[in-house]
Amino acid sequence: MRIKIEVLDQGDEAIGFSENRLAIRKIGGEVEIITLTFDDNNIPRISDRSVLITFKTSSVPKASISDESGKFEIGSF
Repeated sequence: MRIKIEVLDQGDEAIGFSENRLAIRKIGGEVEIITLTFDDNNIPRISDRSVLITFKTSSVPKASISDESGKFEIGSF
């Protein structure tokens, strides 16, 4: 059985897949990592949480981890 998953926007590129994670290069150069799972009925599900790897701001020395809204920051290093 082949399952079709439509997650790419025009210009996006799937650049990697490992176990249950799919890496997508967005048209602007950012990379989003989404998680795929199968429920008890073997129906594929896409997690509502993803990781977006984006460009750092000039104020961050190496990296910063925060939520999308900026309401919390795990840390900068």
